[in-house]
Amino acid sequence: MNLLSLMKSYCIIILLYISFLYYTATGFSIAIISYESTVPEEIGFQKGDRIEIIGYFMKCMQWFVGRHVPSGQVGFVQSSHVSPEGFSTTVTE
Repeated sequence: MNLLSLMKSYCIIILLYISFLYYTATGFSIAIISYESTVPEEIGFQKGDRIEIIGYFMKCMQWFVGRHVPSGQVGFVQSSHVSPEGFSTTVTE
């Protein structure tokens, strides 16, 4: 194996490792749409409502656990329905 092939293989390994990293947020999010829950495990909310992120919000995940600030209800929230407030990211493995 020549040096160029070795370098290409090394770059591929690094890119694969990076693809497993997640950007996460904690804190609060703001609802960007109104949503009426259809099951008790989900939170219903109005556009503009504040939702506390319980645990972590990950852009790559479809759902996160949140607490609806106005009602105190805790449940699942679709990540695409909110915008993290002051999105401070941390990189985790």
